Amino acid sequence: MTPEISQRIAALRWVLISGLVYVHFGRLPGSDANPFRGVSGWESVIPQLANSATLYLFFSAVPMLSVLSGYLMFQSRPWRAGAAVSKRLSTVLLPSLLWLALWWGVGALLVDAMGVPSERFWAFFQADYDLNHAVIALTGFDLAAVGPLLASDGLKAAYHQAQKLTSVPVAQQFWFIHDLMLTVLLSPLLHRLITRLRWAWGLLLLPLWLYGIVPPGFFRLNVLLFFSVGASIALLGAPPGWRALFRSPLWLWGGILLVLIGIRVVVPAFQAPIGAMPWEHQLECGIRAVGVLCFWRWSHWVWVAHPGLIRQWGRWSTGSFFLFAFHYPSVVLLKGWVASYEISQTVWGQAVCWLLVPLLTIGLAWQLALQLDRWAPTLLLWLNGQRRLGRVPLGRPVTVTSI
Repeated sequence: MTPEISQRIAALRWVLISGLVYVHFGRLPGSDANPFRGVSGWESVIPQLANSATLYLFFSAVPMLSVLSGYLMFQSRPWRAGAAVSKRLSTVLLPSLLWLALWWGVGALLVDAMGVPSERFWAFFQADYDLNHAVIALTGFDLAAVGPLLASDGLKAAYHQAQKLTSVPVAQQFWFIHDLMLTVLLSPLLHRLITRLRWAWGLLLLPLWLYGIVPPGFFRLNVLLFFSVGASIALLGAPPGWRALFRSPLWLWGGILLVLIGIRVVVPAFQAPIGAMPWEHQLECGIRAVGVLCFWRWSHWVWVAHPGLIRQWGRWSTGSFFLFAFHYPSVVLLKGWVASYEISQTVWGQAVCWLLVPLLTIGLAWQLALQLDRWAPTLLLWLNGQRRLGRVPLGRPVTVTSI
């Protein structure tokens, strides 16, 4: 791996995970408008537009992080499946389980003290606690769905029941870790499929992704598909046609991305009542795919034009896993605190809240990581995926996964 690629991966890691904080910001204070549905009306249109457009801009974060994870998984030579998988267990799975247990404990304490607000994180604690609840909280698997699955009559019924095996863990961003670790466990099979079928493997997954078909046990197909793309680039190299795509002008792909996001965000404002857009899933797939190209081309432009910025993001990127694990529900807690002030309910108050609360969350995560690095470095190692802050030379691969 060249120093350029290593530095670009590090910078993208920090930028994309910071973008996820905006994705999980949720509804504006005092508003019922769901940013995942686009602009729902002309009231407070400016903060609505900013919130929804930023969300869809960073819809590409998970696919891009998956591409980088697949590339990093298979870029070493010779490739050893056991070593590659075991390394991800210690740097991704175990730290994730620790964070999920911490958030489960924090949530239970706060719910006992404050009651149960309406946000998704708090709704998790409305159910009674039992073993299955703990398994869902920590792994995203619902054991209660196993019995009906085994008793299903017919393939169609079994498939629909298999979709119920997954349930969002206590901190919702960890659905990505759930799907990533399943994909990592499948990596020996993926290695064989990619080396034998070459790019045909990705082409087999593509129509399933476009039609929204999800393999049992996964939340979505995004991680498996884009991880396979990154793995294929590492094992086979980028096809000649792809090299032309990666070298095409940034303004071209950026313009296409803005048009797609604009359609997805603005069109719902003209619907009465708001409902599903025609080809909504396929449009969002297009946003994700074009966004991956844009972010990769953009990282090259920043690396050439602003090398100092790339180096700074690279230093910050050593805390990316900590930020990923910390940002939700922290961003919801901070938003709730800001929303307690009446000024946050105004149009400009909503806009300022949307801009500053995620930035405060990112800053708080970094400062907390710095203090842990000073006073409890061993604990930080586990909370940060076995990575020390700012201590990895930028000329070498900075991590074994994209987070």
